[in-house]
Amino acid sequence: MKIFACCAVGCVLIFLAMGYQAGLFDDTLESLSPSSSSAPREPAKNKGPRALYPDALAEAYRGKGAPQAAEFQKSRGPHRLAFLDTQGRVHEWQEKLPDDWQGDSVEGTELVIVCSKNSKLMIQHITYPGAPAISRYRYDMDVTVVVAKTGEVLAKKRFVSMPRHAESVEAWELTALGGPVQFHNVFEWIVAQCPLGFPQDPSPIITKYRHN
Repeated sequence: MKIFACCAVGCVLIFLAMGYQAGLFDDTLESLSPSSSSAPREPAKNKGPRALYPDALAEAYRGKGAPQAAEFQKSRGPHRLAFLDTQGRVHEWQEKLPDDWQGDSVEGTELVIVCSKNSKLMIQHITYPGAPAISRYRYDMDVTVVVAKTGEVLAKKRFVSMPRHAESVEAWELTALGGPVQFHNVFEWIVAQCPLGFPQDPSPIITKYRHN
């Protein structure tokens, strides 16, 4: 019995020795090794938070450029624009931009266009015998063009929307003439100025309001 047990143990030892020599147990040892592929990987490097839109562009308007923004170089365009109001919020005109001129992120914006509210001034009051009087109103808006990346102010321009003249006979229900500065007047000026780099010109742009 003892002889049989010794033979069995000897066979097992011989089998193990042959297995190690043949490399049969290498995979098992690697799977148990602490340096195997199951070891935790190093966390990915943090690239930093993405600049918030339009907050970072509002800071550009206040003189602090957004380094993540696209670079502006004077050319015919299109150029990516972001229309903001003076509170740093997206202006309603942003949706009126053609698709290839829309800046919908900080990284995708070259110029920040800041539009003030329209100011309204009555310039004429016309009375009609036996009919309601008509008032003519002028509207003014200040537009500031800022390089998104640097905060540099390229231009400040006042737009003036003038009403048409009143006729001797007008519709009974008409009591006012004139309306706010219109998007197409501002956008057409921007398109014309982009290739020129917005040269300084303090004179206002006077347009006619034609909806009434």
